[in-house]
Amino acid sequence: MSAEARTSKEASQRTESSIQFLRTVADSMGRGNGAPGRIPT
Repeated sequence: MSAEARTSKEASQRTESSIQFLRTVADSMGRGNGAPGRIPT
């Protein structure tokens, strides 16, 4: 069970950093286009 918990924790950390990266990219792309940095969801 602890192995599963550790795996899911690592997976969620990977997802978190992926989201941060995508937000950063989207933010800079939006600014480059003169659009608001925040993308409506």
